[in-house]
Amino acid sequence: MVAFWRLVVGGVAVVLGVGWVLAPTRMSRLQTRLLYFGLADDDYEQTDQQQLIGRISGALLAVLGVAFALGFSL
Repeated sequence: MVAFWRLVVGGVAVVLGVGWVLAPTRMSRLQTRLLYFGLADDDYEQTDQQQLIGRISGALLAVLGVAFALGFSL
């Protein structure tokens, strides 16, 4: 049962991480809508530096998700 949940959580982390790598601005807007229940203004453009940080964070999240799903831990 634990292995199943590790796969589920790891899979979700991989999907979210890949989403951040491919579309950091869209994922940031989605995050803003979820955190503020759709009441926040999300019509802004991110700078290149913010997009790069989003992509690096997404890649790290995806790698950690794969490691978690495979059973590696710190």
